[in-house]
Amino acid sequence: MKNYLLLAMFSLSLCTSTVRCQTNEPPSCPDCEFDETPKTVSWRVTIPSDTVRGQRIRISGTIFQSDGKTPAAGAVLYCYHTNATGRYAKLGTEDRRSYAWWHGYLRGWLKTDERGRYEINTIRPATYPSRDAPAHIHATVKAPGTTGGQSINDFVFQGDPLVTDTYWYRTELTSGQLRYDGVELKPGPNGILSGTRDIVLHAAYDRDGKNSGLPVGTEYPAFDPSHVWGADQGTRACPMCKYGHR
Repeated sequence: MKNYLLLAMFSLSLCTSTVRCQTNEPPSCPDCEFDETPKTVSWRVTIPSDTVRGQRIRISGTIFQSDGKTPAAGAVLYCYHTNATGRYAKLGTEDRRSYAWWHGYLRGWLKTDERGRYEINTIRPATYPSRDAPAHIHATVKAPGTTGGQSINDFVFQGDPLVTDTYWYRTELTSGQLRYDGVELKPGPNGILSGTRDIVLHAAYDRDGKNSGLPVGTEYPAFDPSHVWGADQGTRACPMCKYGHR
């Protein structure tokens, strides 16, 4: 018992010294991945080194603001994915308190140009060994002036038998993200498979916080409902005006 207490006290002293204890929990701070963004990033990113084996792919497109027309210039996109065996490969030297440990080394950042363009150069990820999800690339976008990032639908690929209606239903149910066609990869120069995908941000993430909302002093517009059910179906009757006296 005495030896056990001494061991426990020794372990505690390690945790409270300058050497911090390792943890098996992911980082708890929101959008920590953007805190690790390199100081210099381009609208193009190449994730793997030449020594990483796998089918090279290139995905490009435009990130738009929520209107679907205005390019989201200066938006940072962070992405990560599995290797050719379906695992989030690590170097073994990563800090377990960082996303480098949890996401692996196949990850990267880019920043859209003034036209909202982006380009990801990497290898084609493999599905998990359990085959409970299609091959995919995780991605989060953070627009200028916003305090948080928007997780977008994973990059999945046309022709993957695991991209099913059930997969999309589960995605819509758990994340609220709508389905899309998936990225169609076509053979290109130097054996690279290329595909495109345009991304439209949610309104909460695309605006500069300094210019959000109505200008100060502007009269706030009245509530103007549109009834789709009930006695007032098809009208814009004001509930308080019509029923407030009850």
